[in-house]
Amino acid sequence: MKNVLGHLEKKLFDIEQIIIVKEQSKLSLEIIRNNNQEIIRNIQRIRNVTIEALNTAIFVARSLYNQKLVLNKIHVLENDTGNLIKGTGSALKSQGVSILQDASNDNAVETLKSAFANVFNTINTINEQNKEAFPQNETQIIELKKTGDIYE
Repeated sequence: MKNVLGHLEKKLFDIEQIIIVKEQSKLSLEIIRNNNQEIIRNIQRIRNVTIEALNTAIFVARSLYNQKLVLNKIHVLENDTGNLIKGTGSALKSQGVSILQDASNDNAVETLKSAFANVFNTINTINEQNKEAFPQNETQIIELKKTGDIYE
């Protein structure tokens, strides 16, 4: 009986050990489950933060790119506007100088004097021819009246 009792005590001890190990196993599994749940929550938090960070990075990158495009266009427009202003200023300067030179040009006055002199000479020549032609015309008119070709 001592043997059976010893054997039963060992069996009982083994069962108690198994129960303790099973309880330890349950506790370990519970801890692992809790840890896994915490890891899942952390992963979800990190995922949410990462998605927000990526969205922000994309938004900022697009905004910076668009700003760069606009700034480049502004620089091009500023350069074109500057060139237009410079070109207009140069044209005004050269044309203004040309106009002032033409306005102070004495050749125009001399040309006008010569033209008026020619006109006056022409008028004088016509008057002289009229003075010479008038008596001849008068003589011809008198002769035509005598022949009866002209009626008054």
